[in-house]
Order: sequence, then structure tokens, then C-alpha cells
Amino acid sequence: MPTHVDAWVSAFSEHGKILEKEWIYRLAGVPAIETVVLLNTYHGWNLEPEQVVKSKHNIYDRTLNGGHTHPPIIAIVEVLLASIGKLPIAIGTGSSRKNALTTLGHLDLIDHVDAILTATDVEKYKPHPETFLKCAEQLGVVPENCLVFEDGMPGIIAAKSAGMHCLHVQDVIH
Repeated sequence: MPTHVDAWVSAFSEHGKILEKEWIYRLAGVPAIETVVLLNTYHGWNLEPEQVVKSKHNIYDRTLNGGHTHPPIIAIVEVLLASIGKLPIAIGTGSSRKNALTTLGHLDLIDHVDAILTATDVEKYKPHPETFLKCAEQLGVVPENCLVFEDGMPGIIAAKSAGMHCLHVQDVIH
């Protein structure tokens, strides 16, 4: 998430707008186009969502290719795998499938994931529980037996609405 946040701030800056990081954390899990639409509405901006998103993706891709890693997230996965063993793991993200696969591949985590649900796989985005409910369904696990690791308030609301346990990891990844 910190890499996404920095990319968003830089993208808005490229388009002449100053954006506080807290806005992106509040909108964590909301698809990219919708993020720009919501920020346009709130701030009275008239930015072209597709152009801002394109800038954000380019910045994010350059950051990943520059060797940036997410050690706390990797540590969480490694500790869970070592202490519990292999449990079904799904990724439920507001990112595009392309970005999700790129990030998971970069972090060498893709082999540990059994299901990936992205913004293109759902009709209703976080904070709606559809993403997490579909993750549970694909894993063959009942929602009340799921533990969601979430870094944004929309995702926390979605997890709780789905009847799942949720751990807020924002402080861990800062």
C-alpha cells in the first residue's frame, strides 16, 4: 500500500494537484478510476480519470522495477506459513488484475496464493463485501472461518460485512 500511495500522490502532482496521503488510505480498495472520480467530486477538480490512473500505473511500475519491496507483508506470509502451515490464501484487491499479478510476481508470492479477485472480477467494490465473499467461495471456506489482512478502511468494512475476522495491517506496513 505505501508504494501505491506514493504513486498516487506523484500522479496527482503530475496533474497539478496536491493530494494528502491520507486520502488514498481512506480509499484503499476502491478501484483506480473510481478513486479519481471520488477525489474530483470531493475537491471540485476536473481531472481526466483515465489520464491520472495511467500516470499512477506508470509511476507504480517504475517503482516496482526499481527494486522496491514490501518486507512486512512478506514477513507476515512467511510467519503464517511457518507457524500454521499452508492454509488457503486469496487476494481480494481493488487493483486491476494486471497490477495485482505484477505485484505478486515481483514479490514472489504468487505461488502461495490460491485465488485472486480483482476489481474486474466484481460488480460492487469495497466497502461492499462481494470481493471477500467471492474469495471465500473460491477457496471453499465459510466466511466466518476467514481472516482478512486489510490495509484500508473500505476493506475493513467489507471484511466485517462479510462476517469475517479482520486484522488491520496499516501500521505494520508503514
